[in-house]
Amino acid sequence: MKKSGYQAYQAGAIETVASTGGQLMPPVMGAAAFLMAQFLEIGYAAVCIAAIIPAIMYYFTAFIQVDLIAAKNKIISSEKEYPRLLDVLKAGWHFIAPFVALILTLFIMNTEAEISAIYAAAVMAVLGSIFSYKGKKLNWKGFITSFWKGGQHHAVIVVIVAAAGFVIGILNITSGSFVLTLFLIKMGGGNLFVLLVIAAIISIILGMGMPTTGVYVILAALVVLPLSSRAFSPFPPIYSFFIMA
Repeated sequence: MKKSGYQAYQAGAIETVASTGGQLMPPVMGAAAFLMAQFLEIGYAAVCIAAIIPAIMYYFTAFIQVDLIAAKNKIISSEKEYPRLLDVLKAGWHFIAPFVALILTLFIMNTEAEISAIYAAAVMAVLGSIFSYKGKKLNWKGFITSFWKGGQHHAVIVVIVAAAGFVIGILNITSGSFVLTLFLIKMGGGNLFVLLVIAAIISIILGMGMPTTGVYVILAALVVLPLSSRAFSPFPPIYSFFIMA
């Protein structure tokens, strides 16, 4: 991107925004999506369906912004630097197979997320040991190393969720969750729309310094109860007026 004409800070910002959206885009979403399915006791497919429209809108707005920057700075991409699609598929077609296995087991077979991940990893291990990519194959050393690296990534998620669990536990023991719930209900003034706006603001503030999984666990424990309270009207006053009319 820098070679094409984007400034260094622009290239870094675009990469960050595009990578962050990966956890929102089905069918392979971030860890928070699996937590949603577990907390709500629904299928992972239902979470993906609910995320399709927001994810498309997210990337559409990112695309518009990148295109405006390119038009402003007269940036033209060079197609000579890009490899041919057929050459890429010919060299690494077997990397698509694990995603196919993951999608089939999650959506067609309705398998649990952790079991589907094991199936996808097994498919990748078999194909990676048979077919080479740029002269390299999966060997026993790489296979054992993958367990070590996988454990490192998993440990980060465990620590995040555990820390969020401590916060929730402290709030429950000290009745802080009840106080916060009552406070949010009073702030919403009996209006569901206002509470949704407040919840969105809280999620944005927490998301500035916390990973998505931790933010979701905390919000699920604090905001769900006020949202489900009967003290709220499902529509703003002006909407209620038109509905009654």
